[in-house]
Amino acid sequence: WRQDGAHAATAVHVDLPGGDEAMRVILKGLYVTLVSTWGGPDIKVLRTSTESEVADFLRGWDHDVEFGLATEVEESGAPWTKAVHLAAGSRALSFNRVTVRGEAPRPLPECLHDFLRNKSHTFYGWGLLHAAQLLAFEHRVFVRGVDLSGRSWPEAAGSHDLRSLSNELLNMTVPSKSDVTNADWSSLGVHLSWAVARHLSARHGD
Repeated sequence: WRQDGAHAATAVHVDLPGGDEAMRVILKGLYVTLVSTWGGPDIKVLRTSTESEVADFLRGWDHDVEFGLATEVEESGAPWTKAVHLAAGSRALSFNRVTVRGEAPRPLPECLHDFLRNKSHTFYGWGLLHAAQLLAFEHRVFVRGVDLSGRSWPEAAGSHDLRSLSNELLNMTVPSKSDVTNADWSSLGVHLSWAVARHLSARHGD
């Protein structure tokens, strides 16, 4: 398990006081590639807090209608959505509402609102019901989807977690959550949700 080829999605050069030569670079987003050791494809992930980058990335899914979806929740005090993770195929997006500890969370970009509310889109995720409830409560975003931890498909009903379900159905060797960073697991998890849902939909002719 490793990352490969991390690079800036965009960069802005900002003049600092002290002359024309004083410059700094603000990274607005980061692409990382999760190199597969589990039997699936490498996953290219955009991690960003910038609305324009989210909009550009989502346009790459104009012809897709099924996605893995998960949220990262801050549990201290009243729970709130800290990050939104999406995947389809070998592409994944992580939108982080907070990039600096203690800062106020950013609102969800309007383009992400529209994407999640799109009635032609179906979202899949382990524990999706809780994520959907929080998105509806916080942002008035109502998503159409399937919680893989429920009983929508008989194959998923007996699984304890997304890792075991993926390994069993897709003949993968997904690493344990404790063996990867939280950020990497979030991106891998939404990809696995998408892959499992596609497999089960094809098996049952949905």
